[in-house]
Amino acid sequence: MLAEYVTGIGIDAILYTCSAFGEAIDEVARATPMPVLKPNEAMFEEALRLGTHIGLLATFQPSIPSLEQEFVDLAKAQRPNVTLESACVPEAMAALTAGDADQHDRLIAEAIPRLAHCDVVMLAQFSMARARSAVQQVIGNKVLTSPDSAVAKLKAVLNVQQ
Repeated sequence: MLAEYVTGIGIDAILYTCSAFGEAIDEVARATPMPVLKPNEAMFEEALRLGTHIGLLATFQPSIPSLEQEFVDLAKAQRPNVTLESACVPEAMAALTAGDADQHDRLIAEAIPRLAHCDVVMLAQFSMARARSAVQQVIGNKVLTSPDSAVAKLKAVLNVQQ
């Protein structure tokens, strides 16, 4: 198992970047002593601290139901009165897949007004993080990305452990 390998080479934490491995991630978290994060875990936690009407923007439609369920499950324990509103921009993923990263970012920024009324908006996939500055130009700093939230959480967790 990859987790056993990284434990043996001195890694301090594991951050998964694809939520498709949810059950496997849970199993690794139970089996290893180091911090293990799911891709969106820290971002969801941060969003729950920042508001009660949360937006989720994705570029891959099939991922939305599982992301929504993961968010709702976490919210039930932390903030049961929260609402989640989702939107999708599949054209952005198509642009990125075709190698047009600027078009990807532009399409995400153009779609973000659909969720601008939310307290905070989460960009659902790691690949969307590159569009953060374009989105901030439209809605300001009320945007979260998985990589930024995860790194901040891991830094905090690892600093506490030292």
